[in-house]
Amino acid sequence: IAVWLAAQLHLWFAAFVLAVPIFVLVIEFIGVYTGNDRYDEMAYEFIRVSMTAYSVTAITGGVLLVSLIVFYPDLMKYLSGIFAPTMLLYALLFFVETGALYLYYYGWHSMRRGSLKRVHLGVGLVLNGAGTSLMIIANAWVTFMMTPSGVGPSGIFDGNVWHAVNNHLWSPMNLHRFIANIAYG
Repeated sequence: IAVWLAAQLHLWFAAFVLAVPIFVLVIEFIGVYTGNDRYDEMAYEFIRVSMTAYSVTAITGGVLLVSLIVFYPDLMKYLSGIFAPTMLLYALLFFVETGALYLYYYGWHSMRRGSLKRVHLGVGLVLNGAGTSLMIIANAWVTFMMTPSGVGPSGIFDGNVWHAVNNHLWSPMNLHRFIANIAYG
């Protein structure tokens, strides 16, 4: 129950944290295009909500990881043996997303005008790219458990990391979750 609860809460908050910065960046682009400051102010109010949601997402993700390690140590050893490179990339992208979110939010007013506005929009693109990439990586882990690829007839994994990532459900799940996260957010 602890694993399910942590996973469900993490999924809900992660969907929100992925969707809101996408909306915010679109609204900010509209504000730049139209020259109307109301869009910029509205985008800033929306991104403020993401700050708390991001923290809750990180906490529930940590609880999920600890729960999986404690309650399913053999599964985690198996998956980390296969997906170690993607897990390292995930950790790196988590720090990129965190830095981009804080720079995007706390730099909003100081980068509101002139050429710094383009820098701010670039930070927003990095934030959204990192968040989407995190979702895509996590989808590989989940979909491998549903449709394992690279596993021989004896049940032993004999493929490489790309075989595991590029399983039958990975691409459809990426599309589904991207659209669903935006609809949820």
